[in-house]
Amino acid sequence: MATHATPKALEEMKRGCNLYEQGRLLEARKSFEIALSYQDELSPARFNLAVISRDLEENDKAKRLFMRLLQDGELTADAHNNLGVLSIREQNYAAAESHFRKSVAARHDFPLAHFNLGMVLLRIEEYAEGWEQFEWRWKTALYSSSRQFEPRWDGTYLDGTLHVYAEQGIGDTIQFARYLPYLAERCRRLVFTPLTTMNCLFSFPMGVDRDFEVRANVPGESTADAAEFYDFAMPLMSAPSLLGIAHPLSTGTAKYLRWEKRKLDIESIRWEANELKVGIAWRGSPAHPDDAFRSAPLHFWRDLLLTADVSFYSLQIGNPASELLYSGLPVVDLSKYQQDLADAAELIQKMDLIITVDTCLLHLAATIGLPTWAILSRRCDWRWSTTGKESTPWYESVRLFRQNQLNDWTELLGRVKLALEKLIASKQ
Repeated sequence: MATHATPKALEEMKRGCNLYEQGRLLEARKSFEIALSYQDELSPARFNLAVISRDLEENDKAKRLFMRLLQDGELTADAHNNLGVLSIREQNYAAAESHFRKSVAARHDFPLAHFNLGMVLLRIEEYAEGWEQFEWRWKTALYSSSRQFEPRWDGTYLDGTLHVYAEQGIGDTIQFARYLPYLAERCRRLVFTPLTTMNCLFSFPMGVDRDFEVRANVPGESTADAAEFYDFAMPLMSAPSLLGIAHPLSTGTAKYLRWEKRKLDIESIRWEANELKVGIAWRGSPAHPDDAFRSAPLHFWRDLLLTADVSFYSLQIGNPASELLYSGLPVVDLSKYQQDLADAAELIQKMDLIITVDTCLLHLAATIGLPTWAILSRRCDWRWSTTGKESTPWYESVRLFRQNQLNDWTELLGRVKLALEKLIASKQ
């Protein structure tokens, strides 16, 4: 950029980049527009304008700008990668796959494009290549700073100790824990380090016949700190690739979570014996990058929560649970009974049905085997596959309800209410 840009254009480019890093997107856009007014052929400025439009959800404008770069033969790999992202937003997965493949063809050593290709392949259930491309995540800026333990296991039988460690969120860890018994068959001893809050879900060896240990997560622990207790290590979500198991393993009846049963002090809770007991959660973690899309604010649930012959119980935890206080909705708040995930698991088992947005509760309930209705944003996660499917190969007990329009929770929860009324009628 510094070589080809004129001094005035370069000054505006630098200003725009600084403003972008501060999150001042509209001001950054103005600087890049000024840079282009000085030098129309300045492709980095046009690219940055396209990125800002992408970030602002101005998808059509972003697409035009990225297409202009392709027409000019500039920044081809980056333009195709971003066009793939925009195609996913449009749920045009064939176009997304095409763009990502063109991106890595233009620049093979482009970790983010490989990773994005893996995500779209997993979404369309092309699992074998999807898992292969998914491994590029460790070279992306999203993951390269994440904790990793070395040396990495290569998948061959290990006559020693294999350290398997959680790498992402609670839901991811629950979902991929199904591979632990299979990993235990590939080594003499397996040590699993879940996330700090998850040890309570792995109190017993999950039916693993071999030597198996659950180890406490030590924040900031490095390879050097932990090397004395293992020979090779691997991140949990690399299990499908390393095991050579492409299609998702069924949870079946082999419940792979094991926790110490506890008696909760829930005698004061009103349990309606003659009504369907439905547990709900409407918000996920605010730290999730797509939480604004996947969480469904409580006010959208009002009509559903007034369904006759149903007792609703909130399994929501954290600050969102307090939304019930002033809602006037007939929902029993169970947040105070949940000190950890094992408590949540005990409460889930008292329900007839779980209705939840995409959060760890979904994975926990589905793994336990309870009927679970997943309320999904139109911009949902890769693991829930493509539009139109109500089932998922990951969980037999899950039914998927999807938005027809982005952010339209009213119509979606209206369909859920109709399905719930139909379920109640079938039981009468």
